[in-house]
Amino acid sequence: MVLYDAVQPKDSPVFIRGEANNRGDIVPRRFLEVLGGSDSRPFANGSGRLDLARAIADPANPLTARVMVNRVWQHHFGDGLVRTASDFGTRGELPTHPELLEWLTGEFIQSGWSLKHLHRLIVNSATYQQSSALDKRKAAIDPENRLLWRRRPVRLESEILRDSMLAVAGTLNPAMFGPSFKPPIPAEALQARNVKDPYPKDAKDTPETRRRTIYMFHKRVGHPARR
Repeated sequence: MVLYDAVQPKDSPVFIRGEANNRGDIVPRRFLEVLGGSDSRPFANGSGRLDLARAIADPANPLTARVMVNRVWQHHFGDGLVRTASDFGTRGELPTHPELLEWLTGEFIQSGWSLKHLHRLIVNSATYQQSSALDKRKAAIDPENRLLWRRRPVRLESEILRDSMLAVAGTLNPAMFGPSFKPPIPAEALQARNVKDPYPKDAKDTPETRRRTIYMFHKRVGHPARR
């Protein structure tokens, strides 16, 4: 079974209550009116995928950029500026810092939707770099830290944890680019055969295998040996 674009895309009816045999009026293919307004133009480029992509990323409707900025903020702080990261509608929570959300959204769009630029803005901010020490007076006023008066401790991802441990130990290899490396892994993980590119049985713990984890080859059936 495969999917393919029809030679001549056509508009579809509304399936009332989701039932394929209970069809309502034909609805032209267009962006969601609830998001794009009543002036949303019908899709005209083939299946409409290109129109949909352009409508989603249209700076005139910054909802997509706001959601993305909020997700990146949530990644770094544990909570988004809007806590209901999956619901920016009327049932979702209001942003704690609406001006900050709008400013970051503007920066994100003006940078050409650069995630690297957005990450750099956040991690270089005083808010991200502040202490996680508890202040009882501030905690009494804002116990959930919604006003961001301290750095909230968050769990580290495995890649960041490994890099941090190597950096603290002074053994992190900062070499950039180049092919990935294969770290030592348990012998039982080598039982899964790969005849085209077999995993080396004599992988050693060397400066090359202490590069940042983003360059590490990961074998799905096994975990790197603890060193």
